[in-house]
Amino acid sequence: MFEAGGYRQFTTQKTQIAQCQQWGADAILLGSSTTTFPDLQAQVGTLPVIEVVNAIHDPTVKARVGVPWFQMGYQPGRYLVKWSAGKPLKVLLLPGPDDAGGSREMVAGFRQAIAGSQVHIVDVALGDNDIEVQRNLLQEMLERHPDVDVVAGTAIAAEAAMGEKRNQGTPLTVVSFYLSHQVYRGLKRERIIMAASDQMVWQGELAIQQAIRVLQGQSVPENISPPILVLTPKNADSQHVQRSLSPGGFRPVYLYQYTSAAKK
Repeated sequence: MFEAGGYRQFTTQKTQIAQCQQWGADAILLGSSTTTFPDLQAQVGTLPVIEVVNAIHDPTVKARVGVPWFQMGYQPGRYLVKWSAGKPLKVLLLPGPDDAGGSREMVAGFRQAIAGSQVHIVDVALGDNDIEVQRNLLQEMLERHPDVDVVAGTAIAAEAAMGEKRNQGTPLTVVSFYLSHQVYRGLKRERIIMAASDQMVWQGELAIQQAIRVLQGQSVPENISPPILVLTPKNADSQHVQRSLSPGGFRPVYLYQYTSAAKK
């Protein structure tokens, strides 16, 4: 298992794919850090590639596991329309980096969900999913738009907004486009009113299942995904998030073992 360390890490992931080939991997589960992956076919050769979460729309990919990013933005927008009950809301969007992670798709989904309602976007601030970057973006936007009612964005942006919430004269309402451990704690403490979850643990299980089917020569659907959950302080419990988050206190321990192909 390799971690690229963030978005726009094409060179790192290219090196990691080469390492997979060196130790004799049978398949590659690729969560791409970029929206495209040039020359993927040349890099993987005959190794089947299962795309996980982030779509790259490459013909080399045998199957994909992931929800539409459009829906990850649509569901929070739809929730705010109902939650506002017809009252005007000014929303600041922090959807993440400009060219990765489905940011544009989430914004498009949010816009469609609020169309014709009293929920209005005052600004869209794009930036890397780094807590300092998101905190700085948030503070800059709040200076520019001090009358913002709601901050909606990535889990990192929601985390930054929870911290900023303490410093606001009028408390910020926070909505997250996806779930993390920090966002889950925010829901439990009622500091976040809603978060969407694409059930990441389940997606990992599905990706393994798809890879096995491909290796066994079975036909697989082009794309499969679990349903998106709408989580609030009322339903955010361990039962609802068991297929979204790792268990509390979980620490991965990896055993690396050479395969016979790698030894040759």
